[in-house]
Amino acid sequence: MQIEDIGITKMNNGGHYNFVEKQIGHLSDNQSVSPKVPPLLSQLKEKFAAEGSYLKTFQKSMITDSIHAADKKRDALYVGLHEMIRAHSHNPLAERVTAALELLQVFKEYAIRTGLQIDTETGMMENLINDLQTKFASQVKLLALGDYVKALSSANEELKSLTASRLQQQAGRVVGALAAARRQTDNAYKAVIQMLNSLMVVEGEERYRSLAILLNAEITHAKRELLGQHASGNTEPGGDAGNGGDDGDDDVPQG
Repeated sequence: MQIEDIGITKMNNGGHYNFVEKQIGHLSDNQSVSPKVPPLLSQLKEKFAAEGSYLKTFQKSMITDSIHAADKKRDALYVGLHEMIRAHSHNPLAERVTAALELLQVFKEYAIRTGLQIDTETGMMENLINDLQTKFASQVKLLALGDYVKALSSANEELKSLTASRLQQQAGRVVGALAAARRQTDNAYKAVIQMLNSLMVVEGEERYRSLAILLNAEITHAKRELLGQHASGNTEPGGDAGNGGDDGDDDVPQG
């Protein structure tokens, strides 16, 4: 068993923050597995706190009336589409009921909440829309929801455009500082994961199994929801895994 590798640098800012926050929580709850964990965890928390302060400034610089309006529009379309699909689950035609139930399962798996941080919601919404337009296009067509999906896609793209524009106009310095803070966080996270993987090799995996399973579960979830990958996870012995940390790509926060 090893703790899996993940392309952490490819995550958007909100998704990155949420992912590391959850991993810190698991590490904090299980830091007694080794006396080597607390010092590295302390460094990770310190770097993460700095990232959080820059992220708050970054988010504040992007919040404008137009972004709020676009977000409200997108959320209304998302909720409306969900309700229309739910209504079709009581359709008198059996094939439409089946299509509706399949789409409802997709919505359930994505579990998008309209109150999510804007970047995170935009990324998850983009993946959902892509699935509706490709994998589940026949169900969408059968329920005559194509125009609704297109409208939701347009609203999501509008919000991406507005935040990108705001980013270019006002947040240049903040982005640079946030990118640097993210690199520091990523290095500290990588150090913890590499140390844990090494300890499992040297000391055996038994005492680290529960923690590794928790960390890998979050990694699998992040790969699917933030990176659009369909990761099977590696929570049992014998799976292939990297040594933790990033994949070597440039660490540029995504708006």
